[in-house]
Amino acid sequence: MGSYNRDGFSDKFNPKKYELEKVQSAELRVLIEKHKSAGMLGSSAFYDQRMEMRKKHFRDFIELAINSFIGSIYNKTKIDDEDKNAFEKELSEIATSFIEREINSLKAVMVSYGNLMDSTVVIESAKAYEKQLATVKTDTIKLLSGKIAKHNSREFSSANAKKESPWKKYIALIIIGTIMTVICATILYLIL
Repeated sequence: MGSYNRDGFSDKFNPKKYELEKVQSAELRVLIEKHKSAGMLGSSAFYDQRMEMRKKHFRDFIELAINSFIGSIYNKTKIDDEDKNAFEKELSEIATSFIEREINSLKAVMVSYGNLMDSTVVIESAKAYEKQLATVKTDTIKLLSGKIAKHNSREFSSANAKKESPWKKYIALIIIGTIMTVICATILYLIL
């Protein structure tokens, strides 16, 4: 039975998401100012750099969501398929929402620099960008299986280590006790 808790995930994800979005917004402002001062705002070079930056931001966003998910089930012995499926659905919704906002944002930026909303350049740029973001989404979501496998193996090895660690303590005490017994027996033998 799965134990994915949407509220637990949100509690871990939302504060970190807010911080990440602040950092990403600052990076985007720097890019805009750089192109604005060079008089290249609205150029294809600006759009290309903006798209590359936002693809990196999207990848970071998805990785943050995955890490928050793993962190929200930290105390669980194993993340099972039910947990994974529930989170994949959630992650897909989060990623789709991000993509939709990005496409609308790109269109708004392009329109604000004199392009018509239904122009070929806006439509084709939006389609190409959406395809690139979908590829980032697919590639980054693949990390989830590896993170789950790492989490599950760490949990099982921790459980095994916890079982073995008392024996390590006792072995040292047994060896010390045996040595002390041999020394005491030798001394008693020599005295008698």
